[in-house]
Amino acid sequence: MNSENIFNGRPVALNLSTYKQLGYYQLLDPKGPYLYGCHFYRTILKIFLLVVQFITIFGVMGFFIEIEDSDANNGKSNSFELIIILTNCTLSSLKIYTLISNTKITWDLFDLTCIDFLKCSRHSELIMENFVTRCKKSTEITKWIARSFLIGLILWVMGPFIANEEYTAPNASHRYQNIINIKFPVTVKTYNNYYFVFYLMEVAVGFCIVYGSILVDAFLMSFCWIISAQYQSVTKAFATFGHKNELSFPEETYKDFKSIIIDHQNVYLKMKSFYAVVRPITLIHVFAYSCSLIMYAYVIVTVMYTNI
Repeated sequence: MNSENIFNGRPVALNLSTYKQLGYYQLLDPKGPYLYGCHFYRTILKIFLLVVQFITIFGVMGFFIEIEDSDANNGKSNSFELIIILTNCTLSSLKIYTLISNTKITWDLFDLTCIDFLKCSRHSELIMENFVTRCKKSTEITKWIARSFLIGLILWVMGPFIANEEYTAPNASHRYQNIINIKFPVTVKTYNNYYFVFYLMEVAVGFCIVYGSILVDAFLMSFCWIISAQYQSVTKAFATFGHKNELSFPEETYKDFKSIIIDHQNVYLKMKSFYAVVRPITLIHVFAYSCSLIMYAYVIVTVMYTNI
């Protein structure tokens, strides 16, 4: 059997290659490479998140220091947009950190994708078929979302090179365009001379936003589909129980019914552990969107009164 369809030696109902391409499988895998007792991939990601937060703090300092170039006086709207972006970057980092802090719980959720997770499904090929179909559908949706936003990120990253074609040398009054145009507290000359360094810094911020705010959600959403598919399988097992029962002995019928009850409890326990991961991420979402709505409302009102 294809190794992409095997989890801990058990066949699964979806192709794990999507999760491996996004890096989630390697992050969650407890058997991953270790360096001095630390999981290599998780350690690298934590260092990356820490660096991004230092970049964010450095960028926020530009709001409190007077900058010489004319781009610093574009109005409050641009400043608030940058604040929203930098806030989302911090919250995206928190989402990623929450995910990798609950790696054991999230890794165990992959059991839900195993074909033999439900014992009751062995009594009906239709139940198994429906589960496999829904798992594959969830994988396709996750893959489509990931590819769409990764393509968007690539185009976003390439944008400044097109915008900067008119500038052939460091300008005395204008900074080169960047993907976010964070107001770093440096002179125009320093910024333009070391543009590539600042460009990489903003790429790191942009990657953190896309990976944390979009791809983490797509990854967790796929488990919502899988939990739903497992519950539907249990529901169908309850619905068909006793109608197409070919078992001869009451003891076997009792064992069959008991297996359905146990399957329901197992799915419920998995869903409960899934909530332990999703709950703090949901709170981060609520906080981020609430702050964004308040800031955008303030910007709209400010711009309207400025134009009157």
